[in-house]
Amino acid sequence: MLAEYRVMEKEMARLDETKKTLRAAIQRVLDEEGKSAYAAIVNGEPIVLQLKTQTEIRYDENLLRTRLGREYDRILQPDIAKIRRHLMELEPVLAPHLEKIGSPSRQKIRQLVSSGEIPLEVFRGAFQKIQKSILFVKKPLPLPVSDQ
Repeated sequence: MLAEYRVMEKEMARLDETKKTLRAAIQRVLDEEGKSAYAAIVNGEPIVLQLKTQTEIRYDENLLRTRLGREYDRILQPDIAKIRRHLMELEPVLAPHLEKIGSPSRQKIRQLVSSGEIPLEVFRGAFQKIQKSILFVKKPLPLPVSDQ
């Protein structure tokens, strides 16, 4: 089963790469023909292609910060990716808002119960324990070669 699984993984990776190449080629054809939509019947199946252009704006934040000075804060909104990157240093600032944005931490609960600061009884019946199995299939690390 594992051998078959590994063969499938390799084949899926090859297929994903082929799919990516074909998508790029199809997109190039639509671009060259100036089409944003195309309909066809392929092997008896109707297929509709739609080419949509998305605009992504990447700001030079340092330049804007310099140019806007104190006004820079007026153009900002929370960025989840940045919050994740800086979460450790933001925890004290976010603490007053944890009621809205926080969830119970198993690690913190264990610490507080084991230190006696919060009694264990408080948590009885206040949670569900759900066990999920996850299978990880990884390439093994090379085994050390023995001299025997």
